[in-house]
Parts: sequence; C-alpha cells; structure tokens
Amino acid sequence: MRYNRSNIKVSFTGEPFFTINESEKTITCTLKANLVTPVPVQDDVPANSEAFIYGAAFSVVAKAKCSKNDVFDIERGKRIAMAKAENKIYAAAEFYLRKMRKSFAMMVTAIDDFNKKAVRCAAHNLDYIDTLSMQGHPNYVKDVKPCAHTNQKFIP
Repeated sequence: MRYNRSNIKVSFTGEPFFTINESEKTITCTLKANLVTPVPVQDDVPANSEAFIYGAAFSVVAKAKCSKNDVFDIERGKRIAMAKAENKIYAAAEFYLRKMRKSFAMMVTAIDDFNKKAVRCAAHNLDYIDTLSMQGHPNYVKDVKPCAHTNQKFIP
C-alpha cells in the first residue's frame, strides 16, 4: 500500500492574528492550522482497503501577559503569544491523534481476535471433513443424514 507521505505534520494556515491591548499589557494570538496525514494513493490500493486517519483543522487563541515588573514590549509579547498558540495547536493535534490511535488499537484487537477465530473454525472444519471422509477417524460418520440446506442444482 502506498501513501502520498510517510509522516504526519501540522501545517499552519494564513497569518497569525494579533490583538494588542496596551492598557492591560496583553497580546493575544489567533492561529490556525491543519493536521496533514498520509493519504493512500488510490491507484495502488483497492477502494476502502486502506488504513486512514482524516486530517483536522484547528484554530486557537493564546495570550501573553506582561508582568507588572516588566516593560510592555509588543514584539516580545507577539512572539510569546504565538509560541503559546503553536503549543496549543500541537496539543490539540496530539489529543486528536491519541483518540484515533485508540480506534485503531480497537480495530487491531478485533482483527487479531477474528484471525484466531478463523484458525479455530478452519481446524474444526478440517476435522469435520475427516469425520466424513476417513473411515479410520475415531469419530467417522458412517450414516450421513440429509443436509439441512436444500438449495441445490444438479448438473448432468
């Protein structure tokens, strides 16, 4: 199975938007980003057979507040607010992916359980075939009753 990429990344969209409040000595930063995930290359895989996590869009607001003992510096405050906003984006993306991982873990467990069941069923059916076809089998069925399933077609 091929994918268009081998990693997951955050892609920031647009420009950060800053609100400067000089009287309160605060700067807020609104930041938007998309979570970019690997996407299966459709010409390489059958439809609906790929493992896939949808990307997500995030928008956060973070605030930098000047300490009473510091001088209000707009450029320093913008950088601090933007760094806090980036951290919020990464935290939101990590939380989202953690939820997706739980879903995948549940599916992997279900697949593993089914695989064990399939092996047991196949072993049971092989033994059943032996009871019908091998006279030396300890549970050989000498007199076979009619099959309950009656849909049939005879080909001469």
